[in-house]
Amino acid sequence: MPDDSPTQEIIIPDQILDKWQRMVNIIAETLRVPTVIITKREANHLKAYRTSESPKNPIKKGYGFPLGGEDVYSGIYCEWVVNHKKSLSLPNAADDRFWHKSLGSRFGLISYLGLPLILPDGKVFGTICAMDFQANKFTTAYEMLLAQFKDLIESHLQMLYQQIVLEGQVSALQQKDAQLLKYHDHLEELVAQRTQELAATNADLVREAKERAKTEKALIESEERFRQLVESSLTGIALLRQERIIYQNPEHARLMGPTPEPTPKLYLENIHPQDVDRVKRLFQRILAGRIQSMDLDFRFHPFCTDGKPGPLQWVQCRASRVHIDGDDAIFMNLMDISHTKELEHLMRIKDKMSSLGRVAAGIAHEIRNPLSAMNMYLKALKTAVGDVGVKDLEASEDKMQIFEKIQTAANKIEFIIKRVMDFSKPSAPLLAATNLNLAIERAIDLCKVTVQKAGIQIETDLCPDPPDCKADLQMIEQVLLNLINNATQALVEQDDPKRILISSETTRHAIIARVSDSGAGVPADLREIVFDPFFTTRKTGSGIGLSLVRRIIVDHGGSLELSTSALGGAEFTFAIPINKRSTPR
Repeated sequence: MPDDSPTQEIIIPDQILDKWQRMVNIIAETLRVPTVIITKREANHLKAYRTSESPKNPIKKGYGFPLGGEDVYSGIYCEWVVNHKKSLSLPNAADDRFWHKSLGSRFGLISYLGLPLILPDGKVFGTICAMDFQANKFTTAYEMLLAQFKDLIESHLQMLYQQIVLEGQVSALQQKDAQLLKYHDHLEELVAQRTQELAATNADLVREAKERAKTEKALIESEERFRQLVESSLTGIALLRQERIIYQNPEHARLMGPTPEPTPKLYLENIHPQDVDRVKRLFQRILAGRIQSMDLDFRFHPFCTDGKPGPLQWVQCRASRVHIDGDDAIFMNLMDISHTKELEHLMRIKDKMSSLGRVAAGIAHEIRNPLSAMNMYLKALKTAVGDVGVKDLEASEDKMQIFEKIQTAANKIEFIIKRVMDFSKPSAPLLAATNLNLAIERAIDLCKVTVQKAGIQIETDLCPDPPDCKADLQMIEQVLLNLINNATQALVEQDDPKRILISSETTRHAIIARVSDSGAGVPADLREIVFDPFFTTRKTGSGIGLSLVRRIIVDHGGSLELSTSALGGAEFTFAIPINKRSTPR
């Protein structure tokens, strides 16, 4: 170890040396060995720092074991422990081909158990070891006992080592303090020189600081006003960078719903499939620099807390390219136009139905007059044929069957004309407090026989004690009869099971009825046009029933939707407001 090693700098106080002496005596007595030593490594030898005071101990305090011999196995056992920083246990060195000539053997100490004493800096202080004149297999318990004393000695060394380190630090600090005092005197001279210069500069800085404070205050106030405008805007505002939201105001958050983390790219998962390509092209053109800004209307489903998409909404979006921190970004303004789109859709339907109604009414009127005359002539002719004699009875019956078929066809035309007239000139609903369950039960009673004859099972799942809604009972019955008739016709030619389920439920603002069937359902591409007047997929259908149903529901201020039922077929759902303030025109 070098001369400047902390091992040589450490001075062991007498109190600790006394404790070490008691330790080696206790270990010697406990292990029943003559020799227990604490050694200290010095420049070229190991010094017996403390030895057990046993009468038979041949190694006395202060004895020095030379280090660095030609053969490590010819020296003291402790030299190997110091060099390898490992414990060493020798039951009998006399029988060991390496250690039989060791220095310990020369003292007659042929068994050995030793552990290194390590300083906090990792260097070796020395060893603690036990030796015996006779062969001794030191047990694990003895080795653990010796290790306990080793830990205690090392804790003493750590405390002393830290004391030396602290004393060195204190000395270094004292030297630095002296040097700082010199610098302090020099700095005082410089400060005196600079004070006058700074005084003049300070006056200028004060004036600049006041001006800057005013400017910063005005800027903060301006930013706060801008922030309030953005935060309270009725338009959804958002910033997108690398196709993800980095800012959104409360209105945008309300429109989009609880956005998941990380934000989906461009909301593409929630945009209506028919609008996805248009939205992607818009953003690509803006980011490519081909256009600076652009307006676009598209549909999307807001995010919901349960992870499922919410109800479809229309938004008007204005997207512009901006630069933020050196990156291209998109500034977006979103406005909810769902209500406007709904009104536009209803107006188109209303205009279409009104136009079709006028045309249908005109055609029906023109047909009704000759049809009435045809019915009169048929009755007269039927009466005349019925007065023939007995000899012509068989021929008369054949003619009567022909008349019956003609009459049936004429009646069917009359029925269609009546429905067209009802469609073209709908009467205003007579709103009154109505129990929707009662309307459902009455509609089922009217069509029960027809449904059962077709082998169809009709089931109900009605909410108990529903609140009354403002509705025309007869018109709601007509709606239910049309929907049940639709479901019946869808199931007539189908194999079992044939089921119709009619259910009702109550929400906060409306009472809802559903008519579901187990039929083939309505294809997705037909769901938008199935309510159009005169559209039908059946050979014998008039295409007026569902148009009339929607007109009645709209006149009640309600809504009508078509979806796939849990039974596998179609499901028509209509909602009637519980409290409607005014009667529609």
